[in-house]
Amino acid sequence: MDRIPETDWEYLRKIQDELLEKLSKRINDKVREALADTAASEYERRGNVNGLVHDWDKVVAECFNGWSRSNAVWSLLALRHWGLLTDDPLRNLTEETQRIVGKAVVKTEL
Repeated sequence: MDRIPETDWEYLRKIQDELLEKLSKRINDKVREALADTAASEYERRGNVNGLVHDWDKVVAECFNGWSRSNAVWSLLALRHWGLLTDDPLRNLTEETQRIVGKAVVKTEL
């Protein structure tokens, strides 16, 4: 399957901002944790934040760069893998798409 049905694509476009917001909150929470680490020096905290942002930017790219119907299967697999596409929104997709995406291993940490 190289393209998802049009109805699935329309739904994904509708929830794209919500998914990106969810990922951004996760990243920002990790940054806040790194900044709150009083055992680290200011320099270490800055480096930790830089590393986090660099690593998580790869996740953002994996999930959202090339956002198009022709790339949607890969985006869906990445969204599912990173725990952004949970069971509730997954249920709104066609059974065919659910079968493909539902098999992705869910991971939330780098």
